[in-house]
Amino acid sequence: MLMKHRSYMYAYLLSVVRNPHDAEDLLQEASVVALRRADQHASVTNFKAWFSEIRHNLLMRHAKKSSRSADRLTPELLER
Repeated sequence: MLMKHRSYMYAYLLSVVRNPHDAEDLLQEASVVALRRADQHASVTNFKAWFSEIRHNLLMRHAKKSSRSADRLTPELLER
């Protein structure tokens, strides 16, 4: 199932993060989470929706981490 949706998920992640390395990292992390939670998928009827939810949560975490990193490197902080 993961392989079936891999290219779609990668394309979506790349369109959001605009960095191939980050998109690949997020896809791999989402795949690991999905494999670890495979027992939950047994009761899920729509794998793509379930995997998209995992992807969304990882993107939110990535966005928070990226914004914190960017905040640390503001010109004001570099001048101190």
